[in-house]
Amino acid sequence: MNIEQQLHALIIQKYGSLSAFTKMINMPYSTLDTALKRGIKGMSIQNMNTICNALKISVDEFCNGKIVPSLNTNTNNIVDFENLVKFYEFHINEYTLNISGKPMTDDQKNRLITMLNVFVGIMKEELK
Repeated sequence: MNIEQQLHALIIQKYGSLSAFTKMINMPYSTLDTALKRGIKGMSIQNMNTICNALKISVDEFCNGKIVPSLNTNTNNIVDFENLVKFYEFHINEYTLNISGKPMTDDQKNRLITMLNVFVGIMKEELK
Protein backbone atom coordinates (compact mmCIF):
# COMPACT_ATOMS: atom_id res chain seq x y z
CA MET A 1 0.00 0.00 0.00
CA ASN A 2 1.51 3.36 -1.00
CA ILE A 3 1.52 6.43 1.25
CA GLU A 4 -1.58 7.91 -0.38
CA GLN A 5 -3.53 4.68 0.18
CA GLN A 6 -2.31 4.52 3.78
CA LEU A 7 -3.35 8.14 4.33
CA HIS A 8 -6.78 7.48 2.83
CA ALA A 9 -7.28 4.42 5.05
CA LEU A 10 -6.21 6.32 8.19
CA ILE A 11 -8.59 9.20 7.46
CA ILE A 12 -11.49 6.81 6.89
CA GLN A 13 -10.61 4.91 10.06
CA LYS A 14 -10.49 8.07 12.21
CA TYR A 15 -13.12 10.30 10.57
CA GLY A 16 -15.39 8.01 8.57
CA SER A 17 -15.04 9.97 5.33
CA LEU A 18 -12.71 12.31 3.47
CA SER A 19 -15.42 14.95 3.45
CA ALA A 20 -15.79 14.89 7.25
CA PHE A 21 -12.04 15.14 7.64
CA THR A 22 -11.63 18.08 5.24
CA LYS A 23 -14.46 19.95 6.97
CA MET A 24 -12.84 19.34 10.35
CA ILE A 25 -9.47 20.71 9.22
CA ASN A 26 -11.01 23.47 7.09
CA MET A 27 -9.41 22.30 3.85
CA PRO A 28 -11.11 22.14 0.46
CA TYR A 29 -12.08 18.56 -0.38
CA SER A 30 -10.47 18.95 -3.81
CA THR A 31 -7.08 19.69 -2.22
CA LEU A 32 -7.02 16.40 -0.33
CA ASP A 33 -8.56 14.48 -3.22
CA THR A 34 -5.88 15.76 -5.61
CA ALA A 35 -3.11 14.80 -3.18
CA LEU A 36 -4.51 11.30 -2.81
CA LYS A 37 -4.85 10.86 -6.58
CA ARG A 38 -1.66 12.57 -7.79
CA GLY A 39 0.62 12.00 -4.82
CA ILE A 40 1.57 13.84 -1.67
CA LYS A 41 4.83 15.15 -3.13
CA GLY A 42 2.95 18.01 -4.76
CA MET A 43 1.29 19.16 -1.55
CA SER A 44 2.27 22.38 0.14
CA ILE A 45 4.12 22.13 3.44
CA GLN A 46 1.23 23.97 5.09
CA ASN A 47 -1.30 21.38 3.90
CA MET A 48 0.97 18.49 4.91
CA ASN A 49 1.38 20.04 8.35
CA THR A 50 -2.38 20.56 8.74
CA ILE A 51 -3.14 16.95 7.77
CA CYS A 52 -0.40 15.46 9.93
CA ASN A 53 -1.35 17.51 13.00
CA ALA A 54 -5.00 16.51 12.67
CA LEU A 55 -4.08 12.83 12.32
CA LYS A 56 -1.34 13.04 14.98
CA ILE A 57 1.30 11.65 12.64
CA SER A 58 4.89 12.77 12.15
CA VAL A 59 5.32 15.36 9.40
CA ASP A 60 8.96 14.33 8.89
CA GLU A 61 8.09 10.67 8.45
CA PHE A 62 5.11 11.55 6.25
CA CYS A 63 7.43 13.47 3.92
CA ASN A 64 9.56 10.31 3.76
CA GLY A 65 6.57 8.20 2.72
CA LYS A 66 5.76 6.70 6.14
CA ILE A 67 2.82 7.11 8.48
CA VAL A 68 4.14 7.14 12.04
CA PRO A 69 2.47 8.47 15.19
CA SER A 70 3.75 11.88 16.20
CA LEU A 71 5.51 12.52 19.47
CA ASN A 72 4.29 16.11 19.68
CA THR A 73 4.78 17.59 23.09
CA ASN A 74 3.02 20.60 24.47
CA THR A 75 4.57 23.38 26.48
CA ASN A 76 4.42 21.28 29.66
CA ASN A 77 6.58 18.54 28.09
CA ILE A 78 3.69 16.08 28.23
CA VAL A 79 3.90 13.18 25.79
CA ASP A 80 1.02 10.83 25.09
CA PHE A 81 2.38 7.46 26.25
CA GLU A 82 0.22 5.50 23.83
CA ASN A 83 1.65 7.47 20.89
CA LEU A 84 5.14 6.96 22.29
CA VAL A 85 4.60 3.19 22.35
CA LYS A 86 3.25 3.26 18.78
CA PHE A 87 6.24 5.31 17.66
CA TYR A 88 8.72 2.84 19.14
CA GLU A 89 6.71 -0.13 17.93
CA PHE A 90 7.10 1.22 14.40
CA HIS A 91 10.85 1.86 14.76
CA ILE A 92 12.04 -0.89 17.09
CA ASN A 93 13.06 -3.30 14.33
CA GLU A 94 15.20 -0.65 12.63
CA TYR A 95 17.68 -0.72 15.51
CA THR A 96 19.85 -3.22 17.30
CA LEU A 97 18.76 -3.14 20.93
CA ASN A 98 21.28 -4.32 23.48
CA ILE A 99 20.75 -5.62 26.99
CA SER A 100 23.94 -6.02 29.03
CA GLY A 101 25.93 -5.62 25.83
CA LYS A 102 24.13 -8.42 23.99
CA PRO A 103 21.72 -7.77 21.10
CA MET A 104 18.05 -8.60 21.53
CA THR A 105 16.57 -11.15 19.14
CA ASP A 106 13.56 -10.33 16.96
CA ASP A 107 11.46 -12.52 19.26
CA GLN A 108 12.61 -10.51 22.29
CA LYS A 109 11.80 -7.24 20.50
CA ASN A 110 8.31 -8.55 19.65
CA ARG A 111 7.74 -9.59 23.28
CA LEU A 112 8.82 -6.10 24.41
CA ILE A 113 6.29 -4.52 22.05
CA THR A 114 3.58 -6.91 23.28
CA MET A 115 4.37 -6.09 26.91
CA LEU A 116 4.22 -2.36 26.23
CA ASN A 117 0.85 -2.72 24.50
CA VAL A 118 -0.48 -4.85 27.37
CA PHE A 119 0.70 -2.18 29.80
CA VAL A 120 -1.09 0.54 27.79
CA GLY A 121 -4.29 -1.54 27.87
CA ILE A 122 -4.06 -2.02 31.65
CA MET A 123 -3.46 1.69 32.22
CA LYS A 124 -6.42 2.62 30.01
CA GLU A 125 -8.66 0.35 32.07
CA GLU A 126 -7.37 1.78 35.35
CA LEU A 127 -7.90 5.35 34.17
CA LYS A 128 -11.55 4.83 33.19
